[in-house]
Amino acid sequence: MAKVFEIAIDGHAGVGKSTTAKRVADFFGYTHINSGDIYRAITYVFLKEYGSTKEDFRKGLNRDQLGFLRTVKIENNRNAFLYKGKPCELRTDDVNAFVPYIAQIKEVRDHVHKIQNRLIRHETKGIVMDGRDIGSNIMPNAELKVYLTASAEVRAMRRFKESDGDYDDILAQIKNRDFMDTNRKHAPLVKTSDAFEINNDCLTFDEQVKIIIDKVMEIKKKECDGYL
Repeated sequence: MAKVFEIAIDGHAGVGKSTTAKRVADFFGYTHINSGDIYRAITYVFLKEYGSTKEDFRKGLNRDQLGFLRTVKIENNRNAFLYKGKPCELRTDDVNAFVPYIAQIKEVRDHVHKIQNRLIRHETKGIVMDGRDIGSNIMPNAELKVYLTASAEVRAMRRFKESDGDYDDILAQIKNRDFMDTNRKHAPLVKTSDAFEINNDCLTFDEQVKIIIDKVMEIKKKECDGYL
């Protein structure tokens, strides 16, 4: 059986990983897996079970020992998550606030990795997965590894234009998330030595997508030439 074509897209918060990954996946007819949404679904379930204060967070972990992970269900092996038969709300303020802390927990990351690996095994054609440790940990042998980057200020301005929030608050949140992602103990965000870096400070979304599509086509052409 032919190897599934794997594309790993990593990067900091707010660089457009998921929207870019989905567009690339749609172009090639591949499956897109948004790793961040898996962590968001787990965070949503935890908050529903135990509340949304830091004290609730601490007590919940001590009392439950992460058994709640078993209650998160993935529907149809795609990016749809159910909790007690209803869709998880992945973009609430509470989920945004707590997901960086949930994502740091080793047992949570191990559980998510099992989900990711199961999804990969079910693919027969191609997969585009985005996250923060995809190229370094989940798909280390991916045909293409992309590392998206942009300055914290540019990312904050993009989010500011899309929301009613305060720019300085958004910038502080992004810088804090960057620090947590790159300094966490388990599977931190890193750029692998074989990753193709794209700085999108001055790129449009379509330009960024085209760069990746062109890179995939280049790799595919080399593979075809190798068989001749």
